[in-house]
Amino acid sequence: MEKEFNQYNTIFALDIGTNSVVGILGTSNDQEFTITHSVIKFHKKRAMVDGQIHDIPSVLEIVRKVKEQLEKEVGFSLKQVSIAAAGRALRTMKLSESIPLNQNREITRDQIKLLEFEALKKAHEKMNVIQDNPAKYFCVGHSLIKFDLDEMDITNPIGQKGKELTGHIIATFLPEIVVESLHTVMAKAGLEVDCLTLEPIAALDIIVPENIRLLNIALVDVGAGTSDIAITKDGTVVGYGMTGVAGDEITEEIAKTFLLGFDQSEALKCKLSSGEEHIITNIIGETLKVSTKEVLEKIRGRIDSVAEKIAKEIMEINGKATSAVFLVGGGSQIPGISEGIARHLGLPDNRVVMKTIEDIEAFTFNTINLTGPEAITPLGIFRKSMKDHGENFIEIDVNNKRLKMFQRNNLKVGDALALANVDPRTFIPGAPKEVTIILEGRKMQIASPEDQSVCIILNESIVGIDAPIKNRDRIHIEYNHTRNKSTYTLRTLLPEKWHENYTFYVNDQKKSLDAKVGELDKIVLYKEGNSENRDLKEGENPSKEVMEKKFLETNKGMGRNFDRKESEKKDSVKNRKRIKIHVNKNPVEILTNKWPVIFTDIFDHIDFDRKEAKGKLVMTLNGRRAGFLDELQEGDHVEIYWT
Repeated sequence: MEKEFNQYNTIFALDIGTNSVVGILGTSNDQEFTITHSVIKFHKKRAMVDGQIHDIPSVLEIVRKVKEQLEKEVGFSLKQVSIAAAGRALRTMKLSESIPLNQNREITRDQIKLLEFEALKKAHEKMNVIQDNPAKYFCVGHSLIKFDLDEMDITNPIGQKGKELTGHIIATFLPEIVVESLHTVMAKAGLEVDCLTLEPIAALDIIVPENIRLLNIALVDVGAGTSDIAITKDGTVVGYGMTGVAGDEITEEIAKTFLLGFDQSEALKCKLSSGEEHIITNIIGETLKVSTKEVLEKIRGRIDSVAEKIAKEIMEINGKATSAVFLVGGGSQIPGISEGIARHLGLPDNRVVMKTIEDIEAFTFNTINLTGPEAITPLGIFRKSMKDHGENFIEIDVNNKRLKMFQRNNLKVGDALALANVDPRTFIPGAPKEVTIILEGRKMQIASPEDQSVCIILNESIVGIDAPIKNRDRIHIEYNHTRNKSTYTLRTLLPEKWHENYTFYVNDQKKSLDAKVGELDKIVLYKEGNSENRDLKEGENPSKEVMEKKFLETNKGMGRNFDRKESEKKDSVKNRKRIKIHVNKNPVEILTNKWPVIFTDIFDHIDFDRKEAKGKLVMTLNGRRAGFLDELQEGDHVEIYWT
């Protein structure tokens, strides 16, 4: 009786390469992986060229043979398989995007986020325009690799000032048609795809674990037809690339140099890393004895050419040389290729190293077929399947439209908005504006609330553009969202105790409490009951005599004269007053000649950044909500924070 295939404890991973197809079976137990069976079958003819299937029936025949041999060994049917899309299927795009700046304000992280997702949205749009068929493309990675501030290179623009900031992005896409074709081929072989990853990701997962991805590392899978490249930095994969040169280039050079057939040249190439002397028979029947040194001398130029192109692609993706390079794949065993890559990157030779299965931890092998660096990718596919079982893609709902996204680390709301063709610029608040007013002759700056009429709601919570997302999350964009407007009114600006006791003038005109207050407005308060102004209606001006009288009284009570004479400034040093309060539970001493001390004075004595909005500003005085003009007394307890 046929045993039931148990997908929970057995994984079938398949690596379809240019020269061979590798199938492995294994299980896992508490992060320990055991490979129980493996089968390697070589293509009888060049059914694959540069990693692309050129002869579907021939490839299917090899896949079926691998599957059937494994089934025979284990005694039960294989129904599901884990595979990887080759790096050569990826489409990489580099472009730049610019945003205008306020020259008087420092660049904030929010503006960097805006630039990043604006560029990503542009990359999505451009990808569809470039390709003949506007098919879907899954973004599998992107990174801002360079900044220009006013057309000059800059490493970190945060905190800088300028007119225009330009970001250069590299984004990598996987065509949906590639995913569909892989599913179709596996279906013809009687298999259902349980897990689909990318070959560079599979190799990275096993060679560059997450705990070292903070480092800037390049992983290069030197195969037969192509060299696939992945770059890590700051804890994640930031870019992918591919060169159309790899082991086959060396094989072809050997064939031309020694007049050998392709298969014989391939066999000779594989022996260069182990043997010293080789007996070969060329196509005209001559039997030759050649040394490894002689062969390498004749093909050194081609080896260096392959190394140079790999190094150039690494520089193109990363913007500079990486700190180290890890090599996997059969082509990485070619003598001299690692040294060539190091030389072209300007790295020491020991910074470019070949990785083999002997370097892998947590694996036990009950099969002898897997050896060397060429086994890394199939093992990576296996391990990736164990970790991310059935989670190749996630579905996100954006405004009731369902989107499919490739599952990768650090997916954010902005990624989904870019795919949905929503302009991320709408959701980035600028730095809070400082409104300058003149109150009773005293000039002061007050942070103005932002006017943000659009917000992002993620699963019923208001979030920012860089909020993380996961499978089945719902994103709703709410337009005309009610929030505070960007101008103050007298009611919101002045303490409540003054609302009923004073008459107000803005720029010499009588105003109600709901009158708006803008930049450099002059505000004057009159005690109600004053016969000189009580009969004025809103919008009327008081007499010149009244205004002059009021100006002379500016320094009394709460008023301050902003334009003191120099002698008055010197005298005021002698009249400084001192109060002690607590701000966020920390003692703060305020020494000032301005009296009374009001809430906004605190910001001159504490380290609190109001230039970058981090939510809603909350201010309390002795447990109650406070305003900027509330008076402070000795022993007051103040709290100021973003929420």
